[in-house]
Amino acid sequence: MAVVEIELPIKGNKDDIDKLLLNNGFEVFHKVITITSYYKLKNDKDMNHYTLKSRCKRLRYVEPLSKFKNKNQNYIQCITKYNVKRCKKEEDMLLNNGYEKIYTDEKTDYVYKNIIEEDMYFQIQDIKDDCLMIAYDNKNYYNLPEDQQREKLINDVCKYGIEIIGEKNLDRFKLIGKTLTIEEIVDKMNYYVKKILSKDSFCDCFKMKLKDFVSKFKI
Repeated sequence: MAVVEIELPIKGNKDDIDKLLLNNGFEVFHKVITITSYYKLKNDKDMNHYTLKSRCKRLRYVEPLSKFKNKNQNYIQCITKYNVKRCKKEEDMLLNNGYEKIYTDEKTDYVYKNIIEEDMYFQIQDIKDDCLMIAYDNKNYYNLPEDQQREKLINDVCKYGIEIIGEKNLDRFKLIGKTLTIEEIVDKMNYYVKKILSKDSFCDCFKMKLKDFVSKFKI
């Protein structure tokens, strides 16, 4: 049985959705920054959104912006240091095999975990210069036919007050032509990595100093 994941545009802004979910039994599980470039075959003239995404090759770069609720995961181990040469090599493999870059999106993914319903995770995607979307699947529905999975997923989203703009999906690729070069992507990702590491180093340093300070006053 095929697994269905909905990925649909929603109304509101990130702060509104955050408040809505936190007030309805969700907690922030983790947050990541994602930059994805899409590549299609040059001779593929069909730009229909419903089929385009499934046919595109992707290069995706992801970095954690927060620690995971799962305490067994060390998010620092997830961090990658990027260099232009390695990333260009990945892209050249596509460009030299008949693909062209058509679109790059930058988004921050906020994953919310339902505290009561164990397998319910809503991913809110804040896509720069585009829209706010929700991505969601639920393993409890995997044994159902695709149309029933989709219906249940949409019902789950709506019952928490999230308003979907269009159940048939909107054109996620309306910004086709907006692309980032590998150099621009690497600069952005390394900027985020630097912020993550400096923030974590600051926290560790503060904790050590606080611990040292407290120990001086122990009797």
